[in-house]
Amino acid sequence: MFASADPAGGSERLVVVAETRATGADAKKALRAVITATTVDLLGLAPDDVVLAPPGAVLKTSSGKIRRTACRELYEQGKIGAPVAPLWWELARIRLRGLATSARRARGRAAAVGFAAYAPTLFTVLGLGVIALLAVLPRMRGGGGRCAVQRGCWPA
Repeated sequence: MFASADPAGGSERLVVVAETRATGADAKKALRAVITATTVDLLGLAPDDVVLAPPGAVLKTSSGKIRRTACRELYEQGKIGAPVAPLWWELARIRLRGLATSARRARGRAAAVGFAAYAPTLFTVLGLGVIALLAVLPRMRGGGGRCAVQRGCWPA
């Protein structure tokens, strides 16, 4: 039992949700009448809506208490009594979400490893280039600001 906002009247509606295994229309009608009579006896007013849901539709905590807020949200969304996905499907969805997270982490690690490989490679290539240039460029000789190459001199 919980209160739900009434969009038409702007007030609240009293809603009673009950689980039942009854499937016949007459059995459900009789059960609604009993629930309405009991609610009037206990509260002094009739419920605005009596929802008969299949077993397991009323959400409960691990200790068995009814999760009224969650039940109200389901009621307002029109999902009370909607078929629940099988456990294997829920576990598969959780695993798929985990795979997406793992893929993002792996992409981040790959980027870090790529940069860790990129930096030494860059320094090695640049270093080899500098060594090659040092081997090709003329050597400086002390004094006079002139360069000496075995074949001649560069003008100063």
